[in-house]
Amino acid sequence: MTYTTRLTTYADHIIIADHRYLMFAEMGMDADMLAQAREVYVPWLQTFIQAGDYIGVFSEYDNTVIAGAGMWLTTGAPLPALHSPDLRRANIVNVYTHPHHRRKGLAKQIVNQLIDIAREKGIPVVQLHASDAGRPLYESMGFTNTNELRLLL
Repeated sequence: MTYTTRLTTYADHIIIADHRYLMFAEMGMDADMLAQAREVYVPWLQTFIQAGDYIGVFSEYDNTVIAGAGMWLTTGAPLPALHSPDLRRANIVNVYTHPHHRRKGLAKQIVNQLIDIAREKGIPVVQLHASDAGRPLYESMGFTNTNELRLLL
């Protein structure tokens, strides 16, 4: 099988939203809650793609998108552990590979491509949230666990 990669465009926002929905559905999230979140996510995504603050990479097979990942560019508060005055962050999001194409290194390839883009932009920190299934991949790529916690209000 020959796979190709490409950067996403604004026209790809529905595919990106589909991947996000499928990713969370596979993690067991409620379908109704996901549908509501998608309604808010699509316009958010459109805005961030247009602004250049969302960069995505797709892997294709036979001209069909079969995997993808995105990178949301943002800023954060200064952290002593970063050893950098640069506040920019790259958040890897929406990593999804269709089941038939898994275990072929596609997620690693496209996430590495996003990391390279962050590096080219001089962004000092790349971060992500990992599912239990994805954690071993990211740890093998050098990502480390942090002490982040969450409280839903």
